[in-house]
Amino acid sequence: MTSEQQVTSAHAPRTFDPLRNRVYRRVWSASLVSSVGTFLQLVAAPWLMNELTGSPFLVSAVTAALMLPRLALALPAGALADAIDRRTLLVGGYALGATAVSVMAVMATTEALGPASLLSLTLVLGVGSAIAQPAFHTLVPDLVPAPLRAQAITLTSAGYNVARAIGPSIGGALVAAGLTPVAFGLNALTSLGVIAVVAALPRQAIEDRRGRGLWRAAVLGLRYVRFTPSIRVLVALAAGFAVTSACVQALLPNVVSDELGLGATGFGLLYGAFGAGALVGATTRDRARLATGRAMLPGAMLAFGASGTVFGVSEIPGLSALALATAGMTWVWALTTLNASVQVQAPRWVRG
Repeated sequence: MTSEQQVTSAHAPRTFDPLRNRVYRRVWSASLVSSVGTFLQLVAAPWLMNELTGSPFLVSAVTAALMLPRLALALPAGALADAIDRRTLLVGGYALGATAVSVMAVMATTEALGPASLLSLTLVLGVGSAIAQPAFHTLVPDLVPAPLRAQAITLTSAGYNVARAIGPSIGGALVAAGLTPVAFGLNALTSLGVIAVVAALPRQAIEDRRGRGLWRAAVLGLRYVRFTPSIRVLVALAAGFAVTSACVQALLPNVVSDELGLGATGFGLLYGAFGAGALVGATTRDRARLATGRAMLPGAMLAFGASGTVFGVSEIPGLSALALATAGMTWVWALTTLNASVQVQAPRWVRG
């Protein structure tokens, strides 16, 4: 009997049981390190843009260039993930991102990195990430036995939120020390690490998934959302909340620099406070949902708005950190509740 079979037969699945699986453990570790690199990038690039231009618009634009391709390319990348084997897609996406960040690191070292090149290279990085993400999200559940899939998905999300808490603090310290190119370089190395892990995966762990849906499933899913009022409202709420809440993170460098008078280290610590709140939110969402019932979603959205407002008017770093931690927690509560509501109400063929 394998270790995975022993786990699933001896007791009900527990949170850390997927880590007993060697292949999943390697992928999870690579994902954790890569996520830390992502948050190094999300500190270094906006702060550098703030130093170069002082423009809130361009600071927001460089953050959006990294994150928005995941939204804009969600359907094309998902269809690509169905049409191409996942190993090729993952390696290609991460290689594109690693190349962009490596060029960024070299140009920053030689002081040749200007606003236009920073923005364009960040966009290339965002596109590479958008290409790889659907393949990665379908890979994770396939690495463990069916009874452990929910725990594997939860652990992967938890690792991302851990990185959200610690990555910005490391990035802020590097930028404050004048080591912005090092932050870019470390992000490139984390992408190369993921490529190495994926390339070494056993063939059976990354089996071909071509032909499982393609564009037809995406079109049918969009049609279902369009003609199902309850799902349409939930999807619209999720999209609207995601876009508006992004303003808090996108404008963070300008607020930290201009309103609070803090440097890169302060920016990293405050971004880390948001991440710490997000981590708490991820671990407490289910209990908060049981305690509040239907009031969970509107309460979380209102609390996020209130904490964002406090952060916007505060001139005290400690209060700002507390407001951001609260914003991070309630942000995760709201988005995960919206996502869970869609997952519960939508039929299986829509969920994928």
